[in-house]
Amino acid sequence: MRSFLPISSCYTLIMLMDELYRDYQKRTIVAIDLKSFYASCECVERNLDPFTTPLVVCDETRGKGTIILAVSPYLKSLGVPNRLRLYELDTSIPNIIYAMPRMHLYIEKSFEVYSIFRNYTADKDIHIYSIDEAFLDITDSINLYKTTAYEYVKKIVDEVKSKTKLTVCAGIGDNIFMAKVCMDLEAKKKKNFIAQWSEKDITSKLWPIENLTKVWGIGERMALRLNKLGVKTIKDIAMLNPQILHKEFGVKGDELFLHAYGIDKAIINNKVDSSSKNISVGQTLFYDADKNKTMLNILSMVDELAIRLKKMNKRLLAFTIFLITKDSKELKKELTFFTPTSNSFTMRKKVENYLNLPDDILIRQIFLLAFKLVEGEYQSSLFEEDNEKDILLEKTMMKINNKYHNKAIRLSYLEEGATALRRKEQIGGHKA
Repeated sequence: MRSFLPISSCYTLIMLMDELYRDYQKRTIVAIDLKSFYASCECVERNLDPFTTPLVVCDETRGKGTIILAVSPYLKSLGVPNRLRLYELDTSIPNIIYAMPRMHLYIEKSFEVYSIFRNYTADKDIHIYSIDEAFLDITDSINLYKTTAYEYVKKIVDEVKSKTKLTVCAGIGDNIFMAKVCMDLEAKKKKNFIAQWSEKDITSKLWPIENLTKVWGIGERMALRLNKLGVKTIKDIAMLNPQILHKEFGVKGDELFLHAYGIDKAIINNKVDSSSKNISVGQTLFYDADKNKTMLNILSMVDELAIRLKKMNKRLLAFTIFLITKDSKELKKELTFFTPTSNSFTMRKKVENYLNLPDDILIRQIFLLAFKLVEGEYQSSLFEEDNEKDILLEKTMMKINNKYHNKAIRLSYLEEGATALRRKEQIGGHKA
């Protein structure tokens, strides 16, 4: 049963909206996405038009089960999804080009585009969301040059195109959320890939959205939970009692309610701690790993996780191992510690002692998520898990790693089925 706000409760709604808008600053934000970035980079390198070229980015050497990282805009226009397995690709499409992933190339192109952004707004007003997405606050810039947001953004889009030959999708909004949703739902469908939403578009463009998963921040599970509350559209979220949303989703429910009214109080140039509240390591294997090979690769990923924790001056109190089987079933195991640690030997022992895998298991994906992170001075306790020998070994390993630029290895990395050496030579899971 839906718990919508009664229409008669006008005073309550007015007071609620007053609270929502308190401390809310309208800005002019641009959400930018480099269209089919990896595939477009490969097309540009070959002097080909991404909109007429059937190109996919994938490592064919990994077999038919490998994931295609990106497809060209031309293939998207034929209905080919952005991410699929190689064996799922329609091979009846003529003249398909298979491009090996080149992560260094994509990073260089991304930096080239970022350098162009810096010509249009201050560094503090740029937030790099991912290798192919960014948010720009151009409020001060358009005021300085006395131009409209649309005209200013068109200059950015045109310069990126002329200098890099890459196509930019740009959504303009009063805040980060509105800019992002505008880009995802309208700009990508426009001929020039630019669109703008403002407060007046909330009821006509935001509220009618029925496919909730199309909206930034709403995944499939959240959409199902919203459906159970009677929510079918974004308008339904706006009309729902916010206390119900808070009870169901916590702080995320408060954010959902704000977003339904086109409100996002996040400011790009606010100096906040950007360090992640958790750290993850993951990989998709190029073969079906049995019990022993799965454990082998989990332990090497524990080493990687420990190195990242040390570089961030953090320790963990818990981490979760997620395993995806050959037939897409999920296995999960959470491991906890009495005292915070970043010692790979301690973490390895925990895995070896408490992770019991079925004998007939075949694993295709492995993910490790470290959470409950702490930083600062190390505190010993009665329940100490890092013993002196492990601490000494870890220090020695770190010295070797630093000397050889993180190329130090364990003998287990040389065993058949181990992926650690391959991963050390890769960026983002692919050859640099």
